[in-house]
Amino acid sequence: MTPALPLWLSIVIVTLIVTLPGAMLGMLVFLLVRLHSRRQLQKGLFQIIFLPEKRTRFLTLLILLATFFLASGAVEGLSSVGFVSTLELQILTPITFLGGALWLFLLIWTSLNPGRLTAAEIATLETAPAEFYSLAFAAMDQSPGGRSA
Repeated sequence: MTPALPLWLSIVIVTLIVTLPGAMLGMLVFLLVRLHSRRQLQKGLFQIIFLPEKRTRFLTLLILLATFFLASGAVEGLSSVGFVSTLELQILTPITFLGGALWLFLLIWTSLNPGRLTAAEIATLETAPAEFYSLAFAAMDQSPGGRSA
């Protein structure tokens, strides 16, 4: 028979389980809205498309994010079949879920947030076709030809 947890510890654990995912989701939404309102999201995406270093970092983080979420599903699947014990499930599930959430945050923070560019990166962006740049920064309510949608 396992000993019971003290009441204060149980309350702390339940509070963390309830508030932590909501706080993480709120932080990610806030970051995306802030980037979009400053028109930094479009600049970050434009840099990912035309700068190989940023593209490599973005794809690496995306692959790691997918790996964590696939591992989370695999752990749950193995648990439902009975291959993973309860103790292992209690350890592996938070690790895979929090790891995926952390990589999602890093993906948004480091890849979609445009940073300072070196002279070589600026030169690379200046060689991008003007049509692509104008499409990336076109108003959301207008078509590329300038007419309202």
